Amino acid sequence: KKKTLRKIKSAHKMVDEKKYIKAKSLENALELAFEHKQDFKFIAGGTDVLVNKFQGNENTDCLIDLSGIAELKTISKDEHYLKIGALVTLNELQHHPDICSEFEVIAEAAKFVASPMIRRTATLGGNLLCENRCSFYNQSEWWREAVGYCLKCEGDICIATGGKKNCFSKFVSDMAVVLISMDATIDMADINGSYTTKLEDIYTGNGVAPRKLDKLALIKSVNL
Repeated sequence: KKKTLRKIKSAHKMVDEKKYIKAKSLENALELAFEHKQDFKFIAGGTDVLVNKFQGNENTDCLIDLSGIAELKTISKDEHYLKIGALVTLNELQHHPDICSEFEVIAEAAKFVASPMIRRTATLGGNLLCENRCSFYNQSEWWREAVGYCLKCEGDICIATGGKKNCFSKFVSDMAVVLISMDATIDMADINGSYTTKLEDIYTGNGVAPRKLDKLALIKSVNL
């Protein structure tokens, strides 16, 4: 009886520790990230993060929702760049007049991502940062436990190849390829301020750690 009571209390404690926080602004999102830096994940459309949580591949207890940050949802032009906010949806990319007239290839690329329903939710930033995938990794937790854990989930072997050095999970961002071909840059922000880097430079080619980004940083916009 006491053992059962301890389990119930432990379960309630685990529920209490899970947090979903909606950021009110970019600055607030960065502050929240710093406050929860030991265990958090940014979320916007949720089409990648929530699927990974359902499969047990993402176990973060704190989700910081960026979807209410208006400044990340704009598409604007200045004398040098077209700036696409990180929270612009793929559906908006597909139909925006400036993109359709000046960057038709981006609209075409967005049109072929997933399904119309997903494109209405999935964001450009989320697509650029979606996790690499593998048919041996993107399964249910009990399936992975039965087959054996791979390099991407703290195992000691690549299940797909039998090798112990490299993870061959696939890079699956639909929009990154076309944007890299156009030499796109991205505006980033972290607790120390803003900076700009080439989109291509954030990717490592390493299946286990596919991006070299500070965990506390987020994408503000893509610049063309």
